[in-house]
Amino acid sequence: MGQDDVLRVKLYRYVEKQTSLANLILYIYLFWYLFLIVVIGAKHLHYMHWFNGVFVAVFVFFALNAAAYQPPMCGESGYTKHPFKIARFFLIPFCVSTASVACGMAHDECMLLFPTDPLLMWTQIGCMVVLFGIGMTGHHFASQKLAAIDRVQQGDPKFVMKDITPNSVPDDDGDDENLT
Repeated sequence: MGQDDVLRVKLYRYVEKQTSLANLILYIYLFWYLFLIVVIGAKHLHYMHWFNGVFVAVFVFFALNAAAYQPPMCGESGYTKHPFKIARFFLIPFCVSTASVACGMAHDECMLLFPTDPLLMWTQIGCMVVLFGIGMTGHHFASQKLAAIDRVQQGDPKFVMKDITPNSVPDDDGDDENLT
């Protein structure tokens, strides 16, 4: 495999990992939070609310990290080698606490952590559904490409790396009649 092929495989693996169901749920949750804070929360939260959100997040951060800790702490496979996992344990409680306070302060503008304005609510929900659909499509595309690449690497004589282009995905029965 050439350098371009190696980079392509890394890209497909990255897309596949980032569009897994668990990551898509987290990305949609992040979109929900940002939408809610921009539309409703920013005008109702004062600096003390943000400070309380940080305090709650730090407090819960240590509890969640203690609960999820798996030795060793350092080293090649250490717990500290997963900074995004560790950061999520801060961001999720921070988002929950600030969104809850923002909705509590907004009174008539927010109910059950969604805007009460039907246009805003359906815009938010629609965007979340679209993001999920785009993510699942990307995951399917990357998974198909990686499956074909794995077949090439295992020596399947029907495929070569030049056949694995953005317009070619092998069909399920293994023959190459649908390759373009």
